[in-house]
Amino acid sequence: MNILDYVDIDLSWKKGKPIFKFLIKEEKKITQDFPIKCIVNNKKISKTGEPYYVHYLGNIGVDVYRERKKLFSLYSLIPFYIKHYNKNVVELKNYLEVLHTNNSKGLVNLYKTEKGDLIRKKQSDWSTAHSKEISTRNKMLWKDSEYVKKAMNRDYSYDNHGKKIESFYSDEKNKEYIKSVMNAPDRIKKISISSKNMWRNAKNSNKELFYRMINSSKNKNYKINGIKLNNIEYIMGVLLHNMQLDWKYEQIFNFENTCYLPDFYVESKKLIVECYGDFWHANPNFFTEMQTTHKNRVVKDIWKYDRLKKEIFEKNGYKYLFFWENDIIENLENIKTKIYDITK
Repeated sequence: MNILDYVDIDLSWKKGKPIFKFLIKEEKKITQDFPIKCIVNNKKISKTGEPYYVHYLGNIGVDVYRERKKLFSLYSLIPFYIKHYNKNVVELKNYLEVLHTNNSKGLVNLYKTEKGDLIRKKQSDWSTAHSKEISTRNKMLWKDSEYVKKAMNRDYSYDNHGKKIESFYSDEKNKEYIKSVMNAPDRIKKISISSKNMWRNAKNSNKELFYRMINSSKNKNYKINGIKLNNIEYIMGVLLHNMQLDWKYEQIFNFENTCYLPDFYVESKKLIVECYGDFWHANPNFFTEMQTTHKNRVVKDIWKYDRLKKEIFEKNGYKYLFFWENDIIENLENIKTKIYDITK
């Protein structure tokens, strides 16, 4: 619904600050009586509350109020007013910019105080609890056969999601905002210190591992049919294509209420092909089982998870192949032979 079908927004200024009033259109009112008391709690009705809109508009007032709630913040109200009224555009944009700047400075100063530390801890605790709640909910959802069926058939193609993301990042304002956040001096300094320590420790303890980490850290800079891939995934994707094996990337599988997204799925051969990065999956040629890798994960736990994943796929009737990064780069012909043998 369009809230402007039921209300007009009046703008005035007080000490350089915009004051917005939502005025219900006279022709939409079902009564002219002024509501003194709220029937529910016998209190004076607020002009920003749901009972006020229900009093004048009837049942539709509930929907009007919900739309009104979306505009409580000046960050949403000002752009909405500019879009639909096209008045005081320069003044409102300038005020919004000042508001952004002042709030940003205030937050930065706040987070430098003891209170800021408490806020960060509270946010961290909430995030942890929220993540657990989502995890529990998702586990319940994946027990529902109808939900699983819909999820498996969902369109994860580039055309469906990628264009929305592309549109967002092509907007100049969004670009500037993201650039300012990513290039913030404090953020750059923290990343720099952390990265230097990680690479220094790796180089000093195991030079071979150091070079594996370099190769495994490459971003997804390659594309096949609009799908972004890292270097070893790209090599594997091209190999499968040249072998005339059509594949799907990160196809969703659900076994025992657990979701899996293997790198490549060749549906015609019921074949799973995984590309294991030497660092991220802890290649046994460079790691021992009690070593730790990213996020302090113990190597033997990584191996156990990968082994169980392979067993689950095979248990459900799929052929499962995995290849190490080193082999993909240096022994591609051997890999081609293994894939040929299992698919012929």
